[in-house]
Amino acid sequence: MKRYRLALTVLLALLFCMPVSPCALAAEAGEGVKEYSVSFSDFSQMAENEKMEKIVTDSNGNIAIVGIERVIDGRSCYSAGSTWRVWFTGVTINAEFYMTVSNNTVTSVFDDTISVIGGTYEDDELTMTSTYGKLSFKVTSLGSIMSGKCWLKGTVTGSEDKIDVSWRM
Repeated sequence: MKRYRLALTVLLALLFCMPVSPCALAAEAGEGVKEYSVSFSDFSQMAENEKMEKIVTDSNGNIAIVGIERVIDGRSCYSAGSTWRVWFTGVTINAEFYMTVSNNTVTSVFDDTISVIGGTYEDDELTMTSTYGKLSFKVTSLGSIMSGKCWLKGTVTGSEDKIDVSWRM
C-alpha cells in the first residue's frame, strides 16, 4: 500500500510541477498569444553545416534557442538553392523543419520533427508560400487538461538575404 501511495504522490507532483507551454495556457484562457520573432542576416556566406542561433526569453521567463543552419540537401543532386534547418528548442517543446530557398523564394519545406515533454502533439502540418515555410501543430498536456496551437515559421524577406524566424510555443 505504501508503494502505491508513493507512486501516486510522485505522479501528482510531476503533473503539478510540469511546466506548460504558454500557448496552451493562453488557448485555454481565450487570450491572444504573443508571437515572437528574431532575424538572421549576413548568412549568405555561411558554409554548409554552419549555424546561427539566438537565445531568447518569452514573457514567462522561459529560455529557448532559435536558429537556422545551412545544410546539405541530399534529396536530389539537382537541388537548386540553399537548404536551411529552422529550429526552436524550448523547455517543453522542440520543433524543427527544413526549407529550401532559391533567389529569396521558398521553393520547398520538408522533414519536420516535434517533441513535447509532459504532453503530446497532433495535427502537424508543413505549409509554404513563396515567402515562408511554416510548421503548425496542436499540443495537449498530460491528462488533456490544456491544449493549444503552436507553430514555427521561417520567412525570407526579399533581397536583403535575411530570414526571420517567428514562433508561438
